[in-house]
Amino acid sequence: MGKELKTYDESEILLLLKKDDLAAFDEIYTTYADALFDFIIRKVKVKEIGEEIIQDIFISLWKKRHDLAI
Repeated sequence: MGKELKTYDESEILLLLKKDDLAAFDEIYTTYADALFDFIIRKVKVKEIGEEIIQDIFISLWKKRHDLAI
């Protein structure tokens, strides 16, 4: 891999994700996980449940990466 993904825009990162690029997945996780967690925790109020939801979201994203409409 070794790509510097910060130089790519979001649509390019999603295209890389569709091609099974783990660095692209990591970039998406790093960019969005904290904000998603903050949003979710305000709704569910339980840290462990929030963590499970975040995990489920990103597992689902990885499993459905080939079906992404960009």
